[in-house]
This record gives sequence, structure tokens and C-alpha cells, in this order.
Amino acid sequence: MFKKLTLCFWLFLAAVLGNANSFTMPPDYMQKARSGVAAIYNLDFKTAEEDINYILDKTPNYPIALFGKTMIEWARFEYEFEKSNSAQTKIFEQAIANSLEGIKSWLQQNEACAQDYLALGGIYGVKARFDLANRKYIKAYFAGKKV
Repeated sequence: MFKKLTLCFWLFLAAVLGNANSFTMPPDYMQKARSGVAAIYNLDFKTAEEDINYILDKTPNYPIALFGKTMIEWARFEYEFEKSNSAQTKIFEQAIANSLEGIKSWLQQNEACAQDYLALGGIYGVKARFDLANRKYIKAYFAGKKV
């Protein structure tokens, strides 16, 4: 399972961070995003949160950062709590809801680019995966069809 999470996350970030021609991100954001990804990969959630929060403090509702925040909570839920903590389930569900709300707000206030929708689709994908793992098949289906 960890390999699947890692592969999905790296593919997503490779698409976002590797395409410098069509996606401009301030250099300090790029450095923090790369550092945050490495921290998530190493299960260093404190460092990952610091890096992602750096971006969100400067630019609230930044879609890529909100996706990163969701991935931190997912990794924490999957590997730190091993899906056994019902309180963490609620925290993860709230993180998804907050990220979706933040990205939708961003899309209303800013000119959208493809990476904004990529982040939105990534969060819906994580939500669908989470619902599927919790045997909420109908919710998973509709979350997977969004965007």
C-alpha cells in the first residue's frame, strides 16, 4: 500500500513540479514543495506540515499546497495511525472537506490553470480511495466522477 501511495504522489508532483514551461511557481514555493514531498515520503509529518504551511501562509488556498496538506493527512492516517484511530478518520475527512472548499474558493477568485484542476482532481481521487477503503462504495463512485 505504501508503494501505491508513494507512486501516486510522486507521479502527481512530477507532473506539477516537472513542467516548468507551463507552470510557474515562485522559487521559494517550489523549494518548500519539494522539501515537503520528501518529508511526506520519509513520514516526517512535522517538517512536511511546516513546508506546506509556509506556502499557505503566504498564499491562502493555494491548490497545490492544499493537495499537499491532504496528502500529509492521508499518509498520517494510513501509516501513523494505521487506519485504526476513529478520531483521525474525522480529521482526515475534515482535511479533505477544507481542501476542496479552499480550492473551489481559489478557482472563483483566480484565473484557473491546469495544475489547479489537477490538485482538485487529486483530492477527489484521494477521497474516492478513502471512501472505497471504508466500504462507502456509492460515495467513492461519485467522488471519483467529480471534476
